[in-house]
Amino acid sequence: MSPVLHAQFFARIAYSTDPAIRWPASESRALRAALATKPYELALRRRIAAARPLRDLTELLNGTGSTSASAAASSSSASAQQLLQPGADSTGGVGGVGGVGGVDGVDGVGGVGGVGGDTLAIWYTQPPRSASITIFKELATFIGLWHEARRSAHNGVHDLWCAGSTRLLLINTLDGPDAKPSPYADLAPPDTHVFLSSRGLKSAVKRAFKRLRRREQSAVCRRDVRRAGDGSVGGSKRT
Repeated sequence: MSPVLHAQFFARIAYSTDPAIRWPASESRALRAALATKPYELALRRRIAAARPLRDLTELLNGTGSTSASAAASSSSASAQQLLQPGADSTGGVGGVGGVGGVDGVDGVGGVGGVGGDTLAIWYTQPPRSASITIFKELATFIGLWHEARRSAHNGVHDLWCAGSTRLLLINTLDGPDAKPSPYADLAPPDTHVFLSSRGLKSAVKRAFKRLRRREQSAVCRRDVRRAGDGSVGGSKRT
């Protein structure tokens, strides 16, 4: 790792250096249960279903993204709408394993609990092992991520906070070396809300920045993105 790459991608990753901070032992059992494969997958599916598919990237540049289950359902698949119905998967442990102290549905330690909130999703379709210029590389440049799609991905999903306030999911409809449909492909919105080529994504980025001329055209989710022309740092929120 060169110093330049480290400074660009990893230098601002925060971690605790306070030796007094410890995860309460009383909550460890609930945490392990919530992060077991089955409840984790059920909770992740609910979060994906509740997220509003984003095609107009201006919202992300504006730092807005307030959504709800009803707003997400308007452009979601039939499977997603069914999953958002009251009581859906209620026996699968999504709500039941949390609610213990700081675990709280585990939403506070990885966000696998709850539905709704400020959650947006950028859906795209790309063979995961593609070696050419890819949609994910364009997304990574736009958002400010490492360019390798498999880093920090779970079945083709990247779950992150944008500018500290907007939860953002990057979801590939394909997964694995054989580029088969991902486990969440049935939750995908119509193709009109899925980026199918890097050219389509570039056009969306260009349109968004054209509306907001003062924003730099890269790393929009980083807290140190500067507004072109005034030299100021845009906010103090976390990446």
